[in-house]
Amino acid sequence: MESKPKRVAAECPDCGEKVTLRGTVTLGQRVTCPHCESVLEVVESDPVELDWAYDEDWDQDEEEDEDW
Repeated sequence: MESKPKRVAAECPDCGEKVTLRGTVTLGQRVTCPHCESVLEVVESDPVELDWAYDEDWDQDEEEDEDW
């Protein structure tokens, strides 16, 4: 008998809709919300929690802007 891939659902922090993840969920894993197309990142694994994914380059640009 073949086992089905594990499915886990978490709430999108942008639109509040359910995002289903299949297979092994890992911290830092990036997913796209199928409802609002936000790029999200797994920040907790048990229970699974999603947050907006940030690029490190973007964070550095923001910090430089704050110095002005």
